[in-house]
Amino acid sequence: MKLKSVLFFLFLFSISKAQTLDELKVETKKVYDASYNIDFDEILNYSYPKLFELVDRTQMTQVLESNFQNPEFSVRFVYPNPVFTYSELKKINQQTFCIVRYNGAIRMKYEKPLTDQLANGMLTTFKQHMTGKKVTFEKERNSFLIEGESVMIAISDNVTQNKWRFINYDAGQLDFIDKMLTETVRKQLGL
Repeated sequence: MKLKSVLFFLFLFSISKAQTLDELKVETKKVYDASYNIDFDEILNYSYPKLFELVDRTQMTQVLESNFQNPEFSVRFVYPNPVFTYSELKKINQQTFCIVRYNGAIRMKYEKPLTDQLANGMLTTFKQHMTGKKVTFEKERNSFLIEGESVMIAISDNVTQNKWRFINYDAGQLDFIDKMLTETVRKQLGL
């Protein structure tokens, strides 16, 4: 009898874990689709709520708009259907985390033609600040193609009402990320 009870609980645990990961996969696709379609409201709906303690939602919308669509350049995601990989779900304190990785690419297209000198200078700067990314200047498109692995931290906790919400992980912005997650948590996640 005890063996049947233990097996039953193990079975229930594996089902609930699979459902949680399955749910995360659905939410990951939704947040990526929102990014691909430049749907700022939806992107912010999927952002980890502690972000809005640091930057108010209206300001964040303005930042996104100015970074993706402005008189100088526009930014677009290139791959409509990337392949996502998921770490194991990790419980830390009262939170559940998952590291989501995918190969992504964005194209940064400039409105006015860039001179070779300016393009080369920008290319050097991008390469210095975007470690681990392949950056190419596409002269015929007057754009930069930036390719490489992208990482999101998926979080489910009381703050998110146990729904999956996301933080884009950028090693160059650890000060900002550490304001939403503790450095200890980030290190436990291997980041």
